[in-house]
Amino acid sequence: MKDMKIFEYERQHLGDRPKIRIESIEDKVKFLVQVMVRLRDMYIEDAQERINQTLKVAPNAEVLYP
Repeated sequence: MKDMKIFEYERQHLGDRPKIRIESIEDKVKFLVQVMVRLRDMYIEDAQERINQTLKVAPNAEVLYP
């Protein structure tokens, strides 16, 4: 089941990029770090989009960073 999930993730998200190898503990840690970095970047981009949309509607609004 784990192999099927990894294969599906690779097929959908990686395309022609190198495939995931999580055979050793170092590879598992590297994979998890990559996922966490990507999630952080997605969160920051989403937050910046929300701030920009709020400022378009109310240019003088004080927007707190979420």
